[in-house]
Amino acid sequence: RRSIAADPGHAQYDPVHAHVDLGALYIHMGRFEEAQGILEKGVAVKPQEAVLHFQLGNLYAQKEEPGKAVLEFRQATVLDPASPDFTVALAISLLENGKAMEAENVLRHAIRNLDEFKRWKLHLALSRVLTRLAEDTSDLRDPRLMGEALEEVRTALRLKQAEADPHFCHGIVRFKLEHFSE
Repeated sequence: RRSIAADPGHAQYDPVHAHVDLGALYIHMGRFEEAQGILEKGVAVKPQEAVLHFQLGNLYAQKEEPGKAVLEFRQATVLDPASPDFTVALAISLLENGKAMEAENVLRHAIRNLDEFKRWKLHLALSRVLTRLAEDTSDLRDPRLMGEALEEVRTALRLKQAEADPHFCHGIVRFKLEHFSE
């Protein structure tokens, strides 16, 4: 707080990241009003900084303000379309707001436009969206959508074998498909 207060335009290392770091800390601590104030000040200093909008999206998601969360995550992806984390946050926020089809479209578009090494998180998120769509279509899981979900998680595994998340998600999808021997 002191580094930001001393010179809001030129904090000790980077004014934007000082606001981002402090805002994220306040979110983590559950001090939402302080987080919002500091992040909004950061946006006033540098409105084109995607990470500020991403943290505001996180804040609104924590405050259960889904519409605002989606707007901020969408702004982050517009400002930095090469960030898989921003796209995943937008897609998950859309999914949690009952907009699974839109989440699927956002992820498929990003997958087409990002290089292979950044895409594994997008494939995992798409697997989650397809699983939700499959479960929402009928009492019995839609086998076509679940098959697509399995293919997406396998792609993530191929791209990032050393990460734990693809293995975990692979197990979940296989369980839902009742593929216990794979």
